[in-house]
Amino acid sequence: MSSAELSEWLAFAQLDPLPDPHLSAGIISHTIAAANWPGKGRRPKLDDYIPKGRYAHEAIDADDAAKRLIQKFGAVPKG
Repeated sequence: MSSAELSEWLAFAQLDPLPDPHLSAGIISHTIAAANWPGKGRRPKLDDYIPKGRYAHEAIDADDAAKRLIQKFGAVPKG
């Protein structure tokens, strides 16, 4: 993958990020749990079904991602 193509993918990810698969699965799980809730105990919350990731609430920073890739692989973008 060229540096230009990587930059294009990073820019596109900022404009139109992929949906979070954990959120989609969490919504389905929460809906099923809430529909089958017996009325006893604590009512299930959506947050109970979504794993908390290390970077779950951070936006993608193209410059930071490029710097980390350069440090990791020792590559220097052309241009």
